[in-house]
Amino acid sequence: MTTNSERAAKIQEITIEKNVPLSERLQRNTLVDVAKKMEVGDSVFSTDTRLINGIMTALNKSGFKASTRQEGEGRRVWRVS
Repeated sequence: MTTNSERAAKIQEITIEKNVPLSERLQRNTLVDVAKKMEVGDSVFSTDTRLINGIMTALNKSGFKASTRQEGEGRRVWRVS
């Protein structure tokens, strides 16, 4: 459990930074577009777990079924229906 004095010390360590650009992230619509372009039997490979999870979600939300397997250092997602 963190005490009030420990929390106060952590707050003192916070640095406010100005003019730091917001990093880009994939838009959900982009992944839905990828999912809709995939045909049954098509697959996507990536070492980025968040990307693979996003494609799985996009396939499922688009009404398709998907399957994923570990492959080397990454994962592969197939559209199965």
